[in-house]
Amino acid sequence: MNRINTLLAMLLVTGIITTAVNCRGKVECVPPPPFLQLWLTNANGSPAVDSSNAKQTTIGYFRNGKVTSLNDARVEFFGRESYVQSYEVIRVASESADTARFYIVIGDRPAGVFQLKTYLRNTPCDKSTQSSELRYNGTVIPYDNMKPGYTLVVP
Repeated sequence: MNRINTLLAMLLVTGIITTAVNCRGKVECVPPPPFLQLWLTNANGSPAVDSSNAKQTTIGYFRNGKVTSLNDARVEFFGRESYVQSYEVIRVASESADTARFYIVIGDRPAGVFQLKTYLRNTPCDKSTQSSELRYNGTVIPYDNMKPGYTLVVP
């Protein structure tokens, strides 16, 4: 009887190990959706968006000959600084083959134009569209890992 129990135990352990090895790497993972953060500053480095103009800060783009606003673009505050965040901008950029031009408006004043290049991240755990380059008023702006996002100096 001990031999049978030992054999059954070995088969059970072998089955568990085989299942664990075969399932490794097949775990469903859902990364958070990608978003873009724009830190808008004046030439002196102070925030261009504050509580007085945050509700009137928008990002739009041309669609079918008219300016369409990104509905999800919103201003967030981080201490004394502020940034505009949007998930939709990455989707619009990738769907337009990165040719879309986005217009930033703060209050009633235009604050510039940016274009976003994207790429498809294709890993076992992440198949999402990411930003790869941002041009603001024609100049490539480096991604700032410390903030994180792009800092744009608005006129």
